[in-house]
Amino acid sequence: MKSDRRKMIELKVSVDQSVLRHHISESLNYKDLVKKLMEDGCDIRTKSIQGEGLLHIATQMNREDVASWLLKNGCNIDEENRDGRTALHVAVYMNHVGLVRWLLNSGANISKKDIYGWTPFLIAVTENHTQLIALLVQNGADINDSLESGEKALHIAVHGNHLDLAAWLLDMGFKLEDRNEKGWTPFHIAVYENNKEMASWLLNNGADVNAKTNDGCTALHIAAQLNHFEMAKWLVDSGCDINAKIASGQTAIHVTAKENYPELLNWLIQNGCDVNERDLEGWTGLHVAAQENHLDVCRLLAEEGADVRDRDNRDHTPLHIAAKENNRSVVAWLLENGASVTDRNKDGWTALHFAANHTELVKLLVENGSDVNAKCNKGSTVLHRAVDANNKELVSWLLDRGCNAALEDGDGWTPLFFAVTRGLTGMMSLLIERGTPVCHQDARGRTVLHYAARKNRKELAKQLLHHGCFINETDRNGQTPLHVAAYRNHLEFVDWLMGEGCDVTVKDILGRTAADLADERKFETVAKLLRVGRLDV
Repeated sequence: MKSDRRKMIELKVSVDQSVLRHHISESLNYKDLVKKLMEDGCDIRTKSIQGEGLLHIATQMNREDVASWLLKNGCNIDEENRDGRTALHVAVYMNHVGLVRWLLNSGANISKKDIYGWTPFLIAVTENHTQLIALLVQNGADINDSLESGEKALHIAVHGNHLDLAAWLLDMGFKLEDRNEKGWTPFHIAVYENNKEMASWLLNNGADVNAKTNDGCTALHIAAQLNHFEMAKWLVDSGCDINAKIASGQTAIHVTAKENYPELLNWLIQNGCDVNERDLEGWTGLHVAAQENHLDVCRLLAEEGADVRDRDNRDHTPLHIAAKENNRSVVAWLLENGASVTDRNKDGWTALHFAANHTELVKLLVENGSDVNAKCNKGSTVLHRAVDANNKELVSWLLDRGCNAALEDGDGWTPLFFAVTRGLTGMMSLLIERGTPVCHQDARGRTVLHYAARKNRKELAKQLLHHGCFINETDRNGQTPLHVAAYRNHLEFVDWLMGEGCDVTVKDILGRTAADLADERKFETVAKLLRVGRLDV
């Protein structure tokens, strides 16, 4: 009785601190203590911190007498706890057969689901309480109930390795092809659980060894993902298609390459799995292994015939993939085994473009022949990307090795444009110190000073002007940096440009001065400054 009393004292503390003033006699039994709590003012509907009512606790203690007294005194037999479970759920879980029978006879809702979709019947199944399963079915439980995940009783029995129960459920009319919301059959679940005995029993009773889930996985894909080696071998021996593809086009080769299971991968290859099979993106297992930095898997695949220069649908080679992920060990191995640093994808990117923000990897590629001035289809070099990433160490290293800082991309931008628009003062200074031209005009005719004006970067603009940037340079629309600053309402920048002697009378191709643009945009203060030269007039 001591544990019963402790449980109730805990409940008492949680529901009404004032009751602590009352002495609880050691001689009080559970039922008397409940009455005592009632006399002390506890509401019979009160719940514990865990959301359990008095009936839930009485059920846990298997006290039919207390439960009966609670019902007679107004307790709701189907009262729910925080998880939506009633006393019947609790009694079934605790395997209190007599109490379950009493609750059913007292009108408990046999079909009630908790917030996860569990009915008393499904709880009995997962706990393999066979006597309760029979009792619940006799009292009208729906054996076809399912969880929110779509799993039915047979799925649950297989999860729990309840073979006798699974056999009984099959006799009750359950179908082996029943699927949960992910499209998994009981057979998929048995393989997932690495339960060969259950899987074999299901197969012998008609389960489809090649059944696919919603995303196209067969049992072999599941076994491969979890490295269930013996299960995978048994599946293939039992007729599972070794080259079956999931919805993304991946075979077990791709799966084991991703998960880094070389032993299972080797067995699959030796037993007929195509090492060069492609998924929907054109990736082979080697592309996958290169992405995941699994060097041993890369070696194995190459030894078994994988092409280290193989291209996917976008012409990415494994070297491109490894460089993108900064997987230096795989990059080094690929270079030693025939990969080419000159290979380009459909965008014209070499491995060097992919490695642009990874200093040590760039060094490795350059040491192996990568052209530091190679351009992609949009004209970008590795220097453009390194500047954009604000990697000063790499930029300095590239410049030391002959990288041309004057090369422009498809928009006419040199690396300096990226530094200015990003506001990278240190990077801009480095590029200028290393001889980068500051007066270059892009495809729109704009200089970096135009972009400094656009971004309102006055301190950068001061340095640009100091290093020779022309203050009145016009772009293809005839606009100067002053036009740009006025259009953006950058008052201080406009004031600074005027102080540096810019020409306020320059007109663009539509005949507009900077003041005209400010007027159009209703920037009255900027317009006033431009027209009268000061703001106090």
